[in-house]
Amino acid sequence: MKAYTSPAAEIVLVTSAVCLLLGSKENWDEAKKLMNNPGELITKLKTYDKDSMKESLLKKLKKYTEDPRFEPVSIAKKSKACQSICMWAIALEKYSIVMKVIKPK
Repeated sequence: MKAYTSPAAEIVLVTSAVCLLLGSKENWDEAKKLMNNPGELITKLKTYDKDSMKESLLKKLKKYTEDPRFEPVSIAKKSKACQSICMWAIALEKYSIVMKVIKPK
């Protein structure tokens, strides 16, 4: 994905969501910096501290996940790698929603 000079809007949307979750600026240039070292990026995604996501971060993430273009099936047409990252972001959001219900019990 980092080789794209002008990526599809869906790819920018997904990478911006990842930048948000990883604490970077939400733009394509920052996303390319993250993708410069794919091994490190994958490690960050695998070891992401999903249990300590703040409510404010989840609200910001929701603006991405509620976008109709943030759909893994349609994103797969643009990039298979981006589809996987999109699914990861959606899974984090769903995990947080479930944990809100389960944790108090």
